[in-house]
Amino acid sequence: MKGQHYRMLCDGVLHPAAFGSISCLYNGSNTIDGETQLPTGKKEFWRREVSPDAQKMTILTYDESNRKTIKSIIVLERVK
Repeated sequence: MKGQHYRMLCDGVLHPAAFGSISCLYNGSNTIDGETQLPTGKKEFWRREVSPDAQKMTILTYDESNRKTIKSIIVLERVK
């Protein structure tokens, strides 16, 4: 089974992507905060956090840039 693979440059600058533009910054050794700007102009804010044992990645999405109210949570577990 093939997985999804992609790379991001987390320097706080918006970079073009197939679905609009994306930017992110490291917020810790295992956490990045990001923003996606869609071609429609809508902005989405998110956080990705990898567990200390590197077996899970939690993806949180928010409607606001202050990331106070969680819109959705997705937890991905590493397949062994």
